[in-house]
Amino acid sequence: MFQLVQRISNGLGELRNRLEAHIHNQGLNAIERCGESALNDPKIYVTTTLNVHKKYNALVVDAFNNDAGFVAALDKVYLYFLSLLFDNYIVLLNICRPAESL
Repeated sequence: MFQLVQRISNGLGELRNRLEAHIHNQGLNAIERCGESALNDPKIYVTTTLNVHKKYNALVVDAFNNDAGFVAALDKVYLYFLSLLFDNYIVLLNICRPAESL
């Protein structure tokens, strides 16, 4: 499919966008399946999102010839999920910190 779409004007761009959206949705679904434990335990959250990354990294390597644009799309989604974890962690730190230390 990669070989065919590569010949179409902006075909790879559209395919990258669709893959990125699909991986994003799969990541959200994976986190949702873990429920509250993924939101409360960073290890579960990271493991869950890393499993999604590994699955789609194999797809990018095999089906898309490890094309830099597809690698970047995958990494963009994974960084999004890591930033959510980081933002959530900062919020929890601020909530749990005693008032006098603020």
